Amino acid sequence: MTTGKMLVTANSCVVLAFALSMLGCVPTDDDEHAGGDAGYQTDTGGPSTGEIEEVLARVSACVDSDSRYGIGLMYTMFDAYQRVAGVSQSTDLKITGLMFDCYIEATNCEEVRACGHATEAQGQVCSGTDDDPHCSGDVLVECSDDPEEPHEAYDCGAAGMVCGEGDSDADCGESRCTPGTDADYCQGDALWECDYGSDVYIVRDCRYSIGYHCSQEGEEWVCFQYAGGTCQEDPEYEGEFVCIGTGPECDSSTFQNYCEGTTLVSCRNDKEARYDCRNNGSHMTCGESDSGHMECVEAAGACSLRTPETCADGVITYCAAGRVEQLNCRTYGYSGCGTGVSITGIIGYCTP
Repeated sequence: MTTGKMLVTANSCVVLAFALSMLGCVPTDDDEHAGGDAGYQTDTGGPSTGEIEEVLARVSACVDSDSRYGIGLMYTMFDAYQRVAGVSQSTDLKITGLMFDCYIEATNCEEVRACGHATEAQGQVCSGTDDDPHCSGDVLVECSDDPEEPHEAYDCGAAGMVCGEGDSDADCGESRCTPGTDADYCQGDALWECDYGSDVYIVRDCRYSIGYHCSQEGEEWVCFQYAGGTCQEDPEYEGEFVCIGTGPECDSSTFQNYCEGTTLVSCRNDKEARYDCRNNGSHMTCGESDSGHMECVEAAGACSLRTPETCADGVITYCAAGRVEQLNCRTYGYSGCGTGVSITGIIGYCTP
């Protein structure tokens, strides 16, 4: 599987790969192939709370207790996704879109829980002790070797892609390819790479992905966020293609990130790259992170994702992109609400 796959399902911890990457917390792609020079996308905008709160209520009520990630985090995922969904060419984002569509179209808990789960027929590609991914036609099946855990499935074909399976992996991709024979290449700002494990072309839109350059200093690892660029041939290695900044030359080993308003200026493959952090969500900006470096961070506001969510009389109070909002579970037919603990702290959820 591609590192940092943005497969958003409430039934797996990979939900965090999308949400936290958009907050600048984890890489979205491998360290050598991520970037993105992009202005702020306002054509799609963030979703209104009213448009998605019914979906948030349903998903929070229907998933298992160990799969809940909080109303605020789910809102943030919708907000970030909708900002770039209409412009990004990323293979991963197409799969994320399938999952969001599934949650939006679901009308009951059975349908919510089916999102991202393999059917009995699709699961036939998995053996009892096999936890590797496989293809069932153009459906990617993430096999589970735990009989208590269902196999996960992602319909590559429904997103206009194919499922490819090579000697060591399987993945969704834009088209099939032969590693070592079919070359990587650029198509506009998008980097098309023939994946050696799954034998398919996987696309990264250099404008909208975020990565980290890490180096070891003594016993500690120091990581710098980069975001920005376009796709072009690697200046150092003929015939190889990378995401690279579009600005003046810089030294990636010594460059110090800085901010221009909400825009992060970083060094990507020895050229300056600019990225407006608001593409990661309406509440995001450029600023100093906990590590002391300039990165995309949550802007100062009334609340953050780490603000504890509360439940009172069926109403969940949560943080929606820096704003305090409330969701009344009973409005959507649920009995009330409850609280639990997740990656962001205390979270709220509706109860059936």
